[in-house]
Amino acid sequence: LTLARVPLYLYLSLVVVVVLYFLALITGTLGRSQAEEAGLLRSRGASVLQVSGVLAMAEGIVVLAAVAAGPFLAWAIVKFLLLETINPQGEFAGPIPLGLAGDMFWMGALGGVMALVILLTTAAGRPSTLTASGQFF
Repeated sequence: LTLARVPLYLYLSLVVVVVLYFLALITGTLGRSQAEEAGLLRSRGASVLQVSGVLAMAEGIVVLAAVAAGPFLAWAIVKFLLLETINPQGEFAGPIPLGLAGDMFWMGALGGVMALVILLTTAAGRPSTLTASGQFF
């Protein structure tokens, strides 16, 4: 039984690493798209900490919305798209019970915290690389 879990853990770790990698790529693109906003705030006299705080607050709101809606969206996808394709007990078995559990919200919150850490890391370096006109060095 332990040997059966190893490929599952490897697969899940691969999925997590790929998702975090693409999240880092997307935040790089997001950083370039918010360069004008950060440059405008810097030209108005805002400090690097203030600009980072405003950008981090906006990203935090997006993460909170995703954490709140994620478990419900996952439940809807499984219920309406995937549940009928899963038949582990054969044709004559009853329906698989499906509901919302606390674990779904904990996993969503964990994913949201990991995403927020990456977003905050990229937001912290963004304003310091901008000149007053909003252009990168």
